[in-house]
Amino acid sequence: MRRIIDFMNICLVTNRGCNLRCTHCYIEPALLASKGGMSEEHFKLTYERIEALLKLDAHTSLINVEILGGEITRMPFEYWQNLLPFALEKHQHFREITGKAASLAWCTNMIFQDDRYFDLILAHKDDPNWGVFIPWEPDTNRFGTRNKLYPRYLKNLERIKDAGKTLNIIPTKMLVEMPIEEFVKVVQEGSFFDISSDMLYPYGSGKAFFEEHQPTFGQVSDFYIRMTEALEKIDGITISPWDEVSGSLMTGKGFNLNGNDAYDLTIEPDGSVVLNSSMTGTEAPLPSQSISLEDPLWSYKILFENIRQMDVKFSVEQPECNQCEYLRYCNGGYYHYKYLTPEALARYNQDDCAGYRKYWDYAKARLGNGVVNISDLNHQAMRTQLRKQHREGFVEPSVPVFESTLATTYEAFFASLADLSKSEYIVIDEAGVFGSTLSERLWFYDGIGVEVEVSSDLLAKAGENQWMRIARNLASGNYRTLRLEPEVVWDYCSKHTSSRFAQLVLDAVIAARLAHGVVAGTVATTMPSSLVVDQRNDELLRFVLLNNVPDSVLAMAQARAIPLLSRASADAVQKIRKYINFESLLRDRGVVHL
Repeated sequence: MRRIIDFMNICLVTNRGCNLRCTHCYIEPALLASKGGMSEEHFKLTYERIEALLKLDAHTSLINVEILGGEITRMPFEYWQNLLPFALEKHQHFREITGKAASLAWCTNMIFQDDRYFDLILAHKDDPNWGVFIPWEPDTNRFGTRNKLYPRYLKNLERIKDAGKTLNIIPTKMLVEMPIEEFVKVVQEGSFFDISSDMLYPYGSGKAFFEEHQPTFGQVSDFYIRMTEALEKIDGITISPWDEVSGSLMTGKGFNLNGNDAYDLTIEPDGSVVLNSSMTGTEAPLPSQSISLEDPLWSYKILFENIRQMDVKFSVEQPECNQCEYLRYCNGGYYHYKYLTPEALARYNQDDCAGYRKYWDYAKARLGNGVVNISDLNHQAMRTQLRKQHREGFVEPSVPVFESTLATTYEAFFASLADLSKSEYIVIDEAGVFGSTLSERLWFYDGIGVEVEVSSDLLAKAGENQWMRIARNLASGNYRTLRLEPEVVWDYCSKHTSSRFAQLVLDAVIAARLAHGVVAGTVATTMPSSLVVDQRNDELLRFVLLNNVPDSVLAMAQARAIPLLSRASADAVQKIRKYINFESLLRDRGVVHL
């Protein structure tokens, strides 16, 4: 099934120094005592680079910028007096070019050392492009010994009562076990308009805290349910976990609260880039080469370096993710939990998964008929795409350029790609380039909209896992611009017939092309491979209907058990056939009878 990952989250760190020492902090301790900060010139240049990246990468259509520290109000007041209005203008510009909200999250602990910040915040309180993000936890030493800073925190919140304030919580054991009435009191005392949720990270200063205070996933789901039911009774409060989950289910949009964003990178005070915003110092994942903000090819290089993170987000999942109807949104649960050992994960997943399925089930039950049908959604998207192609036209690239001739040096590679014409396509003739794997590089070319050719021999040379990832992404409709030949999938299934992915493909062939009998039933048929024949697998069923299946693959499918489909599954397949026939008319090729 398709995975919805289209969100660009950029963390712009103006300074790492902080006036607090919270025990859960993901930042390495030495950085919290650092001095200095990002120059105004680098701050403004960062926004230029972000815009270039947003325009370049076809994977992303949503942008969010978090301004982080340390504590950002430790910068001179004049810094923010100049740059906050600048940033807000940029976010209005992002909103205009994307047609979507482009939020600025200005993150502060509210322990100000300069009272002028209150007036600055209030002066921009009506701007829709930002919010003041304010953390609160009951057990992280955020407010010092015996919570001595908490009265000052509340007093400061009262002084910006009319500003758009988001309470950013982290579900710790103490928080999820707190009576919900006490949590509601915190929300009301602080006059918060929005509730957002982060997670505990096993990094930096907070490693030991994570071990002791991370609740089970089921406890977090239960807390979200209680929080949703308690806060929705209060007018004017947005509950971001509920909005994200219900929004995904109702519209098919991406889910953006668990770290599986297309980008979740940090731009540090010196202008350097860290490829994951929750890892700092010696733990930080860095680009393979130093990339300066002054580099005119910054956007190409960052897209290329970020694909290692992106490949994990698309590819890594837990056993319980198999055929989960929420996988397309959740993407295998919280990103950083994908790196936990099975033994560590077992401490937390006995009552729910890392994606909090109980909360998704709760939302689905509440929404009822309001949950979007994926087949309807994909058909609508395909109609829009085909009509756009008809208006704008499409020229098939005809001039081959071998990748090995471009990748002579790191600099030359990106300079050549930036100059590539629309008539040229890339013949991939090497398994690895500059430390990137074949599957990672296809994400890169897909992002910049360059057509490629890759042979099955090279896929085989890259290894079974690489080939599987590429074949799965192709059959699942994950690529935005690449148009690889279907033989990538068929040849994989022929050579790796016993793999789980090949078994799913063969069962999709059976369900879509070979199964003719129908039995009564409103429950979808589950095939021997575990494939559920319903809308969740719309993309795979589309793939086997749209592309000619080789006789050898048909023979492998025919050798398997061919069950009768339930009426619900037969109707789901018939709906996809009907949509494909209609779409064929838009392609001006006549009706394709399937």
